[in-house]
Amino acid sequence: MATEKEIKYSPEVFENLVISQKNKLYKTGMAILKNDEDTCDAIQETLISAYKNFENLNNIEYFNTWITRILINKCRDIIRKNSLYK
Repeated sequence: MATEKEIKYSPEVFENLVISQKNKLYKTGMAILKNDEDTCDAIQETLISAYKNFENLNNIEYFNTWITRILINKCRDIIRKNSLYK
């Protein structure tokens, strides 16, 4: 029998939460990076990081804010990386 925490933080729940936020994540990434390829990279890195740390999220109600903050940090990382190579 699955525990309440296992159900609450299941891969299916994560997937549904991400699907509900995918357009917002893309728009946020594009607003910061202004480049489709970099935005897709930032979103991919965000999803990997968020999935690995999903169980550490204290309150699932803050998922949208939490994943957006991760995305913003990943975008900043990409900006820093790109500025080093210019």
